[in-house]
Amino acid sequence: MKWNKNQIINLLEKASESNVDFELTDEQIAEFFTIKEQPHSDLGLLVKKKVTTAIENNYNKKAPYRIKVFEKQWPENKIEIYLFSNEELLCGKNILNSIYVFKGNLFSIPPYSQEYQNVLKKGVKIFSFVELLSSLIGSRFESLQSDYEIVEMKQVNNLEEANITIPNFLKKWFKNNNKETSLNSTINCKAEIKIEE
Repeated sequence: MKWNKNQIINLLEKASESNVDFELTDEQIAEFFTIKEQPHSDLGLLVKKKVTTAIENNYNKKAPYRIKVFEKQWPENKIEIYLFSNEELLCGKNILNSIYVFKGNLFSIPPYSQEYQNVLKKGVKIFSFVELLSSLIGSRFESLQSDYEIVEMKQVNNLEEANITIPNFLKKWFKNNNKETSLNSTINCKAEIKIEE
């Protein structure tokens, strides 16, 4: 019998509720992370791609800074998306960081860190903050309820603030095993989504 991911999660949830002790490898832990808000339509995925490119090309521009990353014209209106920041850099000092799991702990690591070479080499990469933020913006674009919305990611201390969800059993596992899950990362990036007639 081959078990799917949902069956495994249900089994581990029941084990956790019964206080059964179990071990998880870094690879297994990484499998249970999902992006909370992400786009699904072609247009939403295009927005995600455009935002990703804009961040990677402009992340270190000194604030105040504002850049248009997307525009779409329809017969009845036009939608525009801008990235902006009024604090230090366009998208904060940690925007290029990725989240790794290493020995059951979570780390927010820059791509070429000398201090965390061991984590970069032996840890399991989960998501980058660029991917998490661009996914959030693409998702909010798809579900826009008004003519104007600000989407932002600021100081990211925990997984929820990073646009990540994990099952309850894993939250409990981190706590019971005294694992480090604080991300302590400064993003400070905002997106302005607006519709004009």
